[in-house]
Amino acid sequence: MPTLLLQNPSPKSKSRDHITYLERRLNSWEKGDMLALVEEGRSIQRQFKPRPTTWKAQVNLANRFAKLMFKGDVAGAIRMLSSTSSGGVLHVQEQLDSTSGDPATVLDALKQKHPPPQPTFSQAVIPGEPPLPPHPAFYDCLTADTIRQAALRTKGSAGPSGLSAWHWRRICTSFKTASSDLCHSLALVCRRLCTTYVDPKGLAPLLVCRLIALNKCPGVRPIGVCETVRQVISKAILMVTKDDLREAAGALQLCAGQTLGIEAAIHAVHSIFSAVESEAILLVDASNAFNSLNRQVALRNVRHLCPPIATVLINTYRVSSELLVDNQVLWSREGTT
Repeated sequence: MPTLLLQNPSPKSKSRDHITYLERRLNSWEKGDMLALVEEGRSIQRQFKPRPTTWKAQVNLANRFAKLMFKGDVAGAIRMLSSTSSGGVLHVQEQLDSTSGDPATVLDALKQKHPPPQPTFSQAVIPGEPPLPPHPAFYDCLTADTIRQAALRTKGSAGPSGLSAWHWRRICTSFKTASSDLCHSLALVCRRLCTTYVDPKGLAPLLVCRLIALNKCPGVRPIGVCETVRQVISKAILMVTKDDLREAAGALQLCAGQTLGIEAAIHAVHSIFSAVESEAILLVDASNAFNSLNRQVALRNVRHLCPPIATVLINTYRVSSELLVDNQVLWSREGTT
């Protein structure tokens, strides 16, 4: 919706033109004339000139870098510079290794990294009845202010809709009553996701991700970019459930918000290695569990381990979600991508 409605009619269009086009597109959206909106967007995109490849490209790169820096997106500016220097994004039809004659493409590697659902092993499931979830009043502190704080802390590029974290920060904070109403509505969505099992079909547009195939030189690293509003909702929920999550994760997962968790792990390993009885450290390069974790087992166990976030995780991961990459649709069936 944002991509279709907020497309600039031309590179030099004015604000009054944007208002006129937006009103007309909203009328078409309400009438359900989606084909006209899509065709208009394609026509506008065809008018844009391709990206320059001469010295103008360097000027364009400098302008984009300055724009990101002025927005305060330092990480995005650094990522843009690093992506243009080496590695970069791969096309799905590219060969992984053209020198060896292997016909495997980037698309094949992405499919391999997003495997089909695996059978559920009863030995991995925590036995017994899970504890009851918290009372719905536990989530009453999810208010419009919580959403606003989460939006201000959210960073990153845009998902399939085209709205980045900068856009969501602006619409959640810069338009007085309209921004307050939006934050209040998102707070209601958070409460419902935490307390009620929602039809997965209604959540599909929220859970769809944009997939990027980064060149690892060699290999492929899949990066999933979700909708920014999903990040805002997730941060708001974690602001309420962070203490329960820390207690459930303990020392097994140091990225659950523990204070100085990584530093403590470094000092612990250093102390163990410095001990007299220690002779060596065995470094094991394990496979990426973020793409292969058995979801059904994890969703059953989370009801025992951390009940406050069990319902929202089940709503998010109980069905496969779409991954959009180069006009291709892959499915995230396992893991957390």
